[in-house]
Amino acid sequence: MAVARRDPALLPGLTAHQLRGRGRIPLYVGLAALVVALIGALAGVHVTTTYTTTFGAVIGLALIAWLAIGSQAQAKVRSEKAAGYSTTIDAAGFDLRHPVTGALLRSKKVAPAKPGRVSSLLRNVRRQKL
Repeated sequence: MAVARRDPALLPGLTAHQLRGRGRIPLYVGLAALVVALIGALAGVHVTTTYTTTFGAVIGLALIAWLAIGSQAQAKVRSEKAAGYSTTIDAAGFDLRHPVTGALLRSKKVAPAKPGRVSSLLRNVRRQKL
């Protein structure tokens, strides 16, 4: 298996896109645990303190992990913005880079393919001061 070479223009560590992707894992684990707990309770499983505590702990830890990874992703988005590029959205005024290799997909001098489309993530980053 070939390993993708990383462009030195990228900041060290995971990209914002990679962090956002990894943040989905605890979200889905927490949602799955919630669904299983609810189905079990509705199906007539005897709900004990252990049952409630176990599922509550899994859901709580998943929520904490999701928030922590989301916080890291948001910080990385701000860092990428300060560095003049993005790995998450195609925004005017920023280089668009591949989320894994860092290859330049679109220069900031070229207009985005879909102008006017702004994600809520970018809107939040624009509201914050760096």
